[in-house]
Formats: sequence, structure tokens, C-alpha cells
Amino acid sequence: EADFRRAVLRAPNNPDVLNISAWYRAESGFAYDKAEGDARRATLLEARVENRPSPNAADTLAYVLLRLGRPAEGLRVLRPRMRERVAWDNGLLHYHMAQMYAATRMVRSARDSLVDALVWDRHLAGKAAAEPLFTALFAKQSLDAIKALAAQKRLAVDLP
Repeated sequence: EADFRRAVLRAPNNPDVLNISAWYRAESGFAYDKAEGDARRATLLEARVENRPSPNAADTLAYVLLRLGRPAEGLRVLRPRMRERVAWDNGLLHYHMAQMYAATRMVRSARDSLVDALVWDRHLAGKAAAEPLFTALFAKQSLDAIKALAAQKRLAVDLP
């Protein structure tokens, strides 16, 4: 935490530093208020330069909002960025979308996003942290069946 605080103090207008700091705080489970502030500042700074925040900065802010118990707000932040190629093929961003959809009881969208996450990140199914979401959304289907759906979708978008 101290290292990130120092980095932000040295580069308070660097959206990458702010984004990384926010992500670290959210993943570590502390100082969510500071994480939200850093993530919002990062997205605003990027918007000034690029006319919109990058999908990664939007994802960090959405993830912080999810951790704060505000998944609907997180969806409003991240959903518009998901149409961009850099986000579209990022399994982690789809996984976060699935988490937010699930938290807002949008089960069909959560399932679709989870399958998309597997399309772009085949290793996601083996991650212990992802297991509760798979189980909650696909309770009656085996993980192999879900992987088969992802494999079919992967072929449809011409991925190896």
C-alpha cells in the first residue's frame, strides 16, 4: 500500500499509475474508497487524452464498484467499452461482466459473458476463484459442457 501511495504522489496525473493503484487496492480488499477515487481519476484523465477511458481503466472502476456492492453502476461503466476490440477479446473483462450481471440477477447475460470469458481465456475454468460463479450460473451443467460451448464459439470467431 505504501508503495502505491508514493507512486500516486509522484505521478498524480498518470492514469496508468492510478489504475494500477486502484486495481491493487480492490484485489487486496482494502481502501475501497481510495480505489474508487483512483479509478475514477484514471478514467477521467484518459478521457481527456483519448476522448474516452480505455477498457482496462473502465474495467478497474467497474470492478471496484462491484467490490463496493454497486454492480449495476459497474455495468454502466464497463458495458459501453466492451464493444471495442481491445475489450472484446479480453477474457478477464468478460468475467467481470459476468460477475456484475450475476450480482444484478441478470442470469442469461451472466451466462453469456461467462462463456465469452472462456472463449478468450481458456484457463479461467481451472481457476479456483472462478468456480463459485460457474457453479452458481451453470449448476445443472458440467464444466465440460460449458467448455464445449466456449469451444464452439471460439471456432465461430476463428480462434485456434
